[in-house]
Amino acid sequence: MSKLVSIIIPVFNVEKHIRKSLNSILNQTFNVNDVEVIMVDDCSTDGSGKIIDEYSKKYDNFKAVHLDENSGAAGKPRNIGLEEASCDFVMFLDSDDFFVENAIEVLYNQINGNAELDIVLGGYQNIHGDNKQIVLPFKNSDESYFEDTTNCIDLVKINPAISAKIFRTSFLVENNIKFPEGIPGQDLVFFLDAFFNAKNVLSLNNFIVYNRILRFDDNDKSISLNVTSKYILGLIEAYNLTLDVCMNNHVNKNLIKLILLSHLQFFTNQILKDSLSLDELSSIFVSSNFENFKNHEFFNQAAEFRLIFKNIENGIFDNIDLIKYIEYNIKKEIYYNYDNITSLLKEYKRENEKLLKSLRIKEADNIYLKNRNVELNLKVNNVESSKIWRFKNLFE
Repeated sequence: MSKLVSIIIPVFNVEKHIRKSLNSILNQTFNVNDVEVIMVDDCSTDGSGKIIDEYSKKYDNFKAVHLDENSGAAGKPRNIGLEEASCDFVMFLDSDDFFVENAIEVLYNQINGNAELDIVLGGYQNIHGDNKQIVLPFKNSDESYFEDTTNCIDLVKINPAISAKIFRTSFLVENNIKFPEGIPGQDLVFFLDAFFNAKNVLSLNNFIVYNRILRFDDNDKSISLNVTSKYILGLIEAYNLTLDVCMNNHVNKNLIKLILLSHLQFFTNQILKDSLSLDELSSIFVSSNFENFKNHEFFNQAAEFRLIFKNIENGIFDNIDLIKYIEYNIKKEIYYNYDNITSLLKEYKRENEKLLKSLRIKEADNIYLKNRNVELNLKVNNVESSKIWRFKNLFE
């Protein structure tokens, strides 16, 4: 009997946590027999490999895959998992996190019930000891539906957290969407590539899909919390690939800027931690990774980023205020135009209503004006619920 959902789990040195992750799949409200679990061990040096072998022997729908050499990041294990996946839909779970009990059921029912959807996503919860933080995509509605994904300003509000999403497998295969290998930040590149190629995306704004465990212990630390030169160089490469994905998909210029600015804030916070010495930081910013990034063709049309790069080259690494200032001005320009266009369309609508009332003609002769007013009303509604770069088509 064929399965319905593939779940891919990259595994590396998580013997203290992986059982909870795997058991969160076994304890789903969704029928576990309709799930295939693909666990890919990236040459763990602890007991993780033995644990996934234990589960694969006990459960027929759990498959353990062992790589011959360590790849250095979750990208390759995830890609191997995608090659092994046989179901119509695919989800991902990090081996130190765990699903809420109805995660698969809720996401599957949404994407399976609408053939036009390629991605369905939700939120997640960060957990560190007794501290919890809920991260949701949007707060103003229960659901958000996206069609014009390459012009969607709301994208900057969506965390790339890969475990909070379900994907149509055929969509990923047809568009050759894969994870970059050997670097951190590969989930960002993968998600943006998927989002920009998707026909339609549904966001469940009040649904938590999984719990993300933050590990700060020096002997058991989450990858994103273990800041090294290699990690920072990998992030720079991921941002370079992000720009490639955006430009290849002809994403709106202002949207690319906002995506990049949001992640440069994270990047700056990472390099300002005490983990790196000044010598290490200096070597990072004369590396080929950084040279390739700052010379990316996108910055020919985004000169404001040159200010950030110039500061870094002069040893000024704290650019948070500058990043926020640039971000503020981009958003100010967007919403200024948004307000102007909304006002203009409303004025057209009011004038047309006056004309309709003043005319005393037969119903048949009045059809054109009535239809025109309906069109204007729809356009006003569209503007009020959309963002500035979707407005240009209204006047063509």
